Amino acid sequence: EAVNVEASARKRRILSTVNLGTRRVILEAREKVLGRIMDRVRELSAAFRSATEYPSWLREMIIEGALALNTGEAVVVTALCDRDILGLPFLKDITRELKGSYSKDMVLTTEFDVEAQDIGVVLRSRDRRMECDNTFRARLTRVYDEARADILGEVFGGNV
Repeated sequence: EAVNVEASARKRRILSTVNLGTRRVILEAREKVLGRIMDRVRELSAAFRSATEYPSWLREMIIEGALALNTGEAVVVTALCDRDILGLPFLKDITRELKGSYSKDMVLTTEFDVEAQDIGVVLRSRDRRMECDNTFRARLTRVYDEARADILGEVFGGNV
């Protein structure tokens, strides 16, 4: 009987080890798939810069950031390649919308980052004490856990 108890315990340990190994392999595969999907999302986001909807999206990011900062003056920091969009008429139009639709009187200026590649903007208060990062990468980071669960649910079904 002692032999049966020992054999049963050994069998449970072996099965437990196999189950842990299987779970590890599955989790690694899921993370690899997720990594590839996220890489593709980043590639597509870079291509979005040339889409006709990009200026409207950029406008939304600036308005959202301006309202979050809630200051009288803000600097809109973006990639140098967005300078054609973020001209004075574009900013004046946003300033009018902030005042008209949100009763927010704000002065916006631009600063272009020659090293930035990401789409979107970072808004900073003039004194640099407050910042709202509305770049695609920052926004993706903020919703990553929720997006991760949704992606894994879509790819692997209910077995997340």
